[in-house]
Amino acid sequence: MRVAKLYSFNDIRIEDMQVPEVVPGDALMRTRASGICSGDVMPWYIQKKAPLVLGHEPAGEIIEVGNNVKSFRSKDRVFTHHHAPCLTCRYCRRGDHVQCETWKNTKIIPGGISEYILIPETNLKNDTLKLPGTMSFEDGTLIEPTACVLKGLKRVGLRFNNFFNGDTPHPNSLPQGERGLNPTFPPLKLRGGKVGLSSSLDGNPPHHFPSLDGRGGGEGDKLSSSFVSPSFLNVSLSGRTVLVIGLGVMGQLNILLARRFGAGRIIGADMIQYRLKKAKEFGADDVIDISKESLVDSLKRVTGGDMADIVIVGPNSVEAMQDGISAAGAGGTVLFFTPAKPGEKLTIDPNDLYFRDINIVTSYSCGPAETAEALKLIEERVVSAEMLVTHRFPIEKTAEAFRVVAEAKESLKVVITF
Repeated sequence: MRVAKLYSFNDIRIEDMQVPEVVPGDALMRTRASGICSGDVMPWYIQKKAPLVLGHEPAGEIIEVGNNVKSFRSKDRVFTHHHAPCLTCRYCRRGDHVQCETWKNTKIIPGGISEYILIPETNLKNDTLKLPGTMSFEDGTLIEPTACVLKGLKRVGLRFNNFFNGDTPHPNSLPQGERGLNPTFPPLKLRGGKVGLSSSLDGNPPHHFPSLDGRGGGEGDKLSSSFVSPSFLNVSLSGRTVLVIGLGVMGQLNILLARRFGAGRIIGADMIQYRLKKAKEFGADDVIDISKESLVDSLKRVTGGDMADIVIVGPNSVEAMQDGISAAGAGGTVLFFTPAKPGEKLTIDPNDLYFRDINIVTSYSCGPAETAEALKLIEERVVSAEMLVTHRFPIEKTAEAFRVVAEAKESLKVVITF
């Protein structure tokens, strides 16, 4: 099989490898599409991993399963996450799947831009999803990035309040891979209130969410504080003003989801005209061209001095992070969606944060709760390949595709098709 292997930032080669062998708990997927992540074009981030087979946003068709696999079969169309948690450790139990040691150590083999991918047992059970028949493979490549955006929005305050008692079982106790296409939920035993979910953005640290317990069925988790559902009933950003700094594909996804969840006003900031235009198409009320005007001064003008309730900082730089803090209004929250470059230091005035009640929040990657929710959003067509995929390349042109993403000009999502 052919793979795209990175040796350095400017050295990507198409090589032949043996197709991985399937053992009893694994599955082999024929890759149909694989996205290129904007994180993979940060030289400091990707080169430390070299040599490696690029890519971690694949979707494809299962062609072989191990003898012990019951939940998948040949010809199933799937998305698989490159990391999957254990679902039982202390981090998983509180919903912090990305801090799970199993999550950190799992991977797909050999990587996403490969004609065939081995899905190990943990990934297969705990974060592989069947694609609905209406969903294309290119749509499937958007599940992981959409899930990352969802997790970030949860961490800035998109929350699900508890409207039922602690004796209510988890409405779907099966691992991700055993849920089928359209999960259904039993009636909730309510004590007051109304059926459904609600949210608030009150400036306090967001709820953590209960983990999926990973058991094969039956009892499930006992919930005591909150519940995650892909139905998104009554979930809202409460009319808040959201500023998105950086309008590549992840910034555009933040705009699409902020609009979906009821943001009162959405403002996008970038220096590329193409991306500013796309942001307006996708629901931004205002855009700021930071190549021509000061972000903070322009935001003051646009908001009448109120600034932003939520600031999502996309670029991987301390300067962007500092601008994000300055752009937050009193009681606001700043989300660092991307890490800074190694060695960069962020200098802040703690009293400025203190007296303005500014929260700084980070969000790294995503877990199985978010991927299931992301699939539902794509199924609803809130997010789609038709909107976001701007370039398609065959595997032999992976280096060219990589350059298009790195240039960050008139492109959004770049996908390798097979």
